[in-house]
Amino acid sequence: MQDKNTVRTATGTEEETQIRIAEARQTGKAEEEIAAGKETKEKKIGYRDILRQKEFGKLMLASVITRFGDSLDAIAFTWLVYQVTGSAAWSGLIFALNRVPTILLQPFTGAAVERRNKKYIMVAADFIRGVVVALLAWSYVAGTINPWIMAIFTLVISTVEAFEMPAATALIPKLLDAEYYEFGMSLKSVVCTVVELIGTGLAGIIIGCFGVQAAILIDAATFFGAAFVELFLKVKENNRRKSGKEGVRQYFTDLKDGFLYMKDRRVVRNFCLMALFVNAMLVPVNSFESPLVSDVLGEGSGLLSAMGIAFVIGSGMGSFLFPYLSGKISIRRIILINGLLLAFSEGFLTAGSHFKGQTMIVYAMTFLAAFGIGLTASVLSSLFSVQFLKSVEEDYLSREVALLNAGATAAMPVASFLLSFLVKFISVKNLFLICSAFCGIIFLCVWAFRMQVEEEPLAAGEAAQDK
Repeated sequence: MQDKNTVRTATGTEEETQIRIAEARQTGKAEEEIAAGKETKEKKIGYRDILRQKEFGKLMLASVITRFGDSLDAIAFTWLVYQVTGSAAWSGLIFALNRVPTILLQPFTGAAVERRNKKYIMVAADFIRGVVVALLAWSYVAGTINPWIMAIFTLVISTVEAFEMPAATALIPKLLDAEYYEFGMSLKSVVCTVVELIGTGLAGIIIGCFGVQAAILIDAATFFGAAFVELFLKVKENNRRKSGKEGVRQYFTDLKDGFLYMKDRRVVRNFCLMALFVNAMLVPVNSFESPLVSDVLGEGSGLLSAMGIAFVIGSGMGSFLFPYLSGKISIRRIILINGLLLAFSEGFLTAGSHFKGQTMIVYAMTFLAAFGIGLTASVLSSLFSVQFLKSVEEDYLSREVALLNAGATAAMPVASFLLSFLVKFISVKNLFLICSAFCGIIFLCVWAFRMQVEEEPLAAGEAAQDK
């Protein structure tokens, strides 16, 4: 099997080689045809090569900086919300508001940023988020904060993020060649995971020693830092934006074309559906983690922490291993193997119920299951991201990424609502087992019905004709 983690250095890509062969056949130059096939050389790619991609490195650094701030904010903001409101209902409402712009606005923001300068959209988005978060900290210190202010700030930040995310993803092909996607995206994910783990560990210390406002101010500073780094990105963008009424018509045309593109491109549509499904399958783990540990496994909060650590370690390892897997195993097999392992791991979370009272065994089995979920979900997520970048044309990337993210995010509250209804009639343990079985069946169907997961290569004659 051909190693996919290679770059062709002599004659260009395989498609270009096919074009040359086709031309050689048409002109009767048999010698050129032979040479075109022999000249192709392969060069191994690894993580070390990504470190030489300076512009992608800047984008990765900006992501790492904001991820550190986000990890602090995840703890600090949750603490602040409950401290200010004293209400679990307000906590749930503000959490839900954080998702609303992603689900409702992002399908439309992708078309809005498609023809604009994405670098400056990112800079502006991070600067605005930094200002809003700093104002939140100031409001808390001044004693003027209230639940409504927190809700408004949450909506503003999430709305800005709905513009920033499609722009940031659409820049990747302009900063990183396609042959580096696997290792580049994986390295970015691994580093962000490590930084997130560090930030989560430091959050409690910072809040305890300096107060929640200090953690929030650090979060604001990370946005300003990321914006500063993004200013130095060297990227060529061909912006063809019109103004006035022409610009409005162009926007709606782009919006319509974005939906039609996903409808007509089977590979793109399939990866969107699979990403949506994987997100939905992770909902039981996120929503029923506490009742699983307490009622099913008979343990306390310590096991919750162990599960969280296992999930993060598994996620980091999955991201790290993905490029090597993609170079040795076909995409279809990666999806099948990891899909079935994800299904098994989710069901295995309940296995400790047969050993209640034997804490070490319960911890070991649950840790292994959570690790498996993190590992397989990370591999699948990395695969979806890379294949999406490879399958979507650059001119459509902002729009398609926005649709993907909105759909995948929407899957979580929908699945959560459905499972919250079902848990009234089904025990938590059986719910996990049912979801596990359903997950396995779906991935077996993907394999059995040979769902298209790669663009079909052009034949030599078609390639020459397209040229």
